[in-house]
Parts: sequence; C-alpha cells; structure tokens
Amino acid sequence: MKNLMKRAIFGMLFTCAALSVFAQEADDEYHYELYQPYQYPAEPEVLANLREWQDLKFGLFIHWGIYSQWGIVESWTLCPEDAGWNSRPEGSSYFEYVKEYEKLATTFNPVKFAPEKWAAAAREAGMRYV
Repeated sequence: MKNLMKRAIFGMLFTCAALSVFAQEADDEYHYELYQPYQYPAEPEVLANLREWQDLKFGLFIHWGIYSQWGIVESWTLCPEDAGWNSRPEGSSYFEYVKEYEKLATTFNPVKFAPEKWAAAAREAGMRYV
C-alpha cells in the first residue's frame, strides 16, 4: 500500500510537471505579448508569507470533496460559462445537473479516508506541506 501511494504521488507530480512544461512552451510561443512581469505585493506581511512559501518548495495540494464521487474537476462544473470543457453529462440541462450535484452531499461518506496515510506518504516523499 505504501509503495502504491508513493507511485501515485510520483505519477501525479510527473504529470503535473510535464503539463507545466508543455503549457509554458505554448504560452511562450503563442502568447508572450499577453504576459506582464510578476508584480510583487507591497504589503510586508504578504511578502514575508510569500518568502516562506517559496522556501518550502515541494508540497502537495489536494482538492477533495463531494465532487470526488463523480471524479470531476472540483465544483467548476457548476459554472454554466465553463460548459465547453467540464465533465457535465451530455444531454443534461444545467439546472438538472445542479440538482444532482447538490444531492452528492447526502451520499458522501468517505469511510476509507485515511489522511494520516496521505500525510505519511507525502512526508516520506520529502514534501514540506500538504
């Protein structure tokens, strides 16, 4: 189980890194004129927070909630303007979909949820935050 979790985390990280490289190449090649240099915030507290996160380097954000039952991208599918790329079933109206989505809260019961295992796997992989 431990090796499986490590492989899963490595696979996610590898996929994200690969997608990031391809996205960066596409952005550089086609849309460079749209990007402006990064503007650092002026507030000292925000700068201190930013420096702290920069030093942590390697970590993991997990987006997990009722939508996980369907295997969809967070709750973005509830945005009608994103209809072109979301995972809403073909043929269902937006309002039908929202009703079904709202029912997910009544069936979400993560009995196999083991956050301590997720945290241990992340720690073993060298992550500094989860």
